Amino acid sequence: MDVRFNVKPAPTAEEWKKAYVAADIRKASLALADCAWAAAVNCAGGDAGEAGFLWRWKLRGHQGKFPPWLYAYGFETPRARASAYENAKKSLSTD
Repeated sequence: MDVRFNVKPAPTAEEWKKAYVAADIRKASLALADCAWAAAVNCAGGDAGEAGFLWRWKLRGHQGKFPPWLYAYGFETPRARASAYENAKKSLSTD
């Protein structure tokens, strides 16, 4: 018996196809700089989610403070990345 992720019985090929069709799959890009900017905001007491860094985390329906897992970061568009970077710069500004 094939058991994956402790699911018994394992999903059939047809069930996997249905799940894939129903899934909300979106492409995004992630750069090391994204993680660094988000970490700087978090370390300064800010909220990386409010700054726009947690698109994937919010997409999954999570709310509240973010545990710093890499998979949560990412941007769907270059404009979204630029906006988050600007928000981070504002929140880290000492002026």
